[in-house]
Amino acid sequence: MNEGKGPERRVLFSDRWSRIQYLGEGRQQYESKLATNETTISPNQLASEWEGWNDEERVAFATACVFKPKFGVEDYEILDFLMVQGHPRVANVIATALPGHPNKEKVQAFLLTQLQLNPELKTNFIQALAMIAAPPVVEALFEFYQHARRKVTIDRENISRDAILEFLYCCAALGKLKHEIKYEKEISRFGAYPDEIIKSTVVLLLKNEARS
Repeated sequence: MNEGKGPERRVLFSDRWSRIQYLGEGRQQYESKLATNETTISPNQLASEWEGWNDEERVAFATACVFKPKFGVEDYEILDFLMVQGHPRVANVIATALPGHPNKEKVQAFLLTQLQLNPELKTNFIQALAMIAAPPVVEALFEFYQHARRKVTIDRENISRDAILEFLYCCAALGKLKHEIKYEKEISRFGAYPDEIIKSTVVLLLKNEARS
């Protein structure tokens, strides 16, 4: 019996790098074993093992990396390694961990390239670039915004969810960087869009705008 207490946690999934725990009432929690130091790996060890991993193992490792609360020298060496692997999903996963990297020029160039060429959803790259906030970043994001706006304006009814999400996150980034109210208005236009993920994203981004 567990009378008077909340539901006991139980592990739903566990691998070398992480676990997912069930917290009760339909809630789950992801935990990185790299963040808790339950498992470790050196840059050299990673380089020797990488080729033997499949895509899912590579993404799982990258995900566990970005959940670390603090990065040290070896962690940045691991990010350096991951940045040059040419793996679109891994690049997407690590994007928001990169603005803290000591080599700002390298990270900026990487993220700008990914913004243009990566076939994955680009919201992580947009958020990461907004954290860097250098003039070339603002220029690149504005160019991306112009292209994305044309897409969502010309064929709004048939545009993909990913294209709308990229447009919304780009508006949020430019609103933060340029302090112009027009970007908040652009986000608000999608508040009644018939897609729950789009609508919840609008609510989230507008709430973040109000806080900044």
